[in-house]
Amino acid sequence: MNRKEAIRKMAEAYYQMLTALKPAIKKNPDIKAGLKEGLGKFLSNLYISYFGKKNTDYYSEEAYKIKDDKNAKLVFEHIVPKARYIQEPCYEASIKGHFEDGKEFSVESIEGLLNKYWKIATVTKEENEKLNKYRTKMPEGWKPGDDPFARYDAVGIKFHK
Repeated sequence: MNRKEAIRKMAEAYYQMLTALKPAIKKNPDIKAGLKEGLGKFLSNLYISYFGKKNTDYYSEEAYKIKDDKNAKLVFEHIVPKARYIQEPCYEASIKGHFEDGKEFSVESIEGLLNKYWKIATVTKEENEKLNKYRTKMPEGWKPGDDPFARYDAVGIKFHK
């Protein structure tokens, strides 16, 4: 399966999951609270089921040096925080029926977000700790469409070319 096919399948599955949960969550908000971890990991677990953790879009320079070491402490990390830029907008749109910009909640709209923001990197454990300040956010002043590597640049993580 190639990346384009994977993104489409992820969008379809995520749409179906959120659509199926909508009536239950609207009826009882405790369901969302109980599913928080599952909702948060759904897309990542699906991606890993397709490609594993070793097949990422980018490697930091340090991670690339040790990527074949079986004992290496490498971390699977999102270039742009997935919760803020994919999951939260999709969840809200699934409840309201549309995104903030008015786009209809659909497989295609989810696919668009995934194509734009679903970029995965492999970094070292030490580099991952440097990202703590930006764990769930991008640097001050960043807007969608700006350089997706801004939080890595802010903490000095360079990527293998």
